[in-house]
Amino acid sequence: MVMTKEERITARRATVAKYENANREKKRAAGRKYYAENKERMNAYSKARKVADPEKVKKEKRDSARKMYAINPEKFCAAALKYARKNPEAVKERLAKWKKENKDYLAEYYKKMHENNREHFLNYSVKRHLAYRYLNCSIEEVPQELLEAKIAIVNVKRKLKEIKNENVN
Repeated sequence: MVMTKEERITARRATVAKYENANREKKRAAGRKYYAENKERMNAYSKARKVADPEKVKKEKRDSARKMYAINPEKFCAAALKYARKNPEAVKERLAKWKKENKDYLAEYYKKMHENNREHFLNYSVKRHLAYRYLNCSIEEVPQELLEAKIAIVNVKRKLKEIKNENVN
């Protein structure tokens, strides 16, 4: 029986794949064996490297994290959420530490955010004020007409305050 060209190609591919898989398994086993034998030495090297230049190690970790995020953002975010759910205290501590170290950056960020989204923040704060103080309902249940009237009043008060400040100066 004579094999066609396609059959020869598929048979060759199957044979090559079989040997590649066997070879891959041998290499993995050898790697596992090497790591098991030299674990202490490898760990000692990595610890010495971390002690010698911790800033370089941190930079490498950050770069690696950026690359992983660029490859698959959804997976990266899911992993971060999973870690945050498992270790909420550690995340809170890290966030508090970061906020302490970056007070100027945060102040500038919030200032820009409020300037760019002034109407949104006004709308939300008025809704919250009306809902919890006067209507005893959720924020979504505040009537739109009442919200618009209250925002108009707030805008008039702001304008009067600006005019008053101009006259004083």
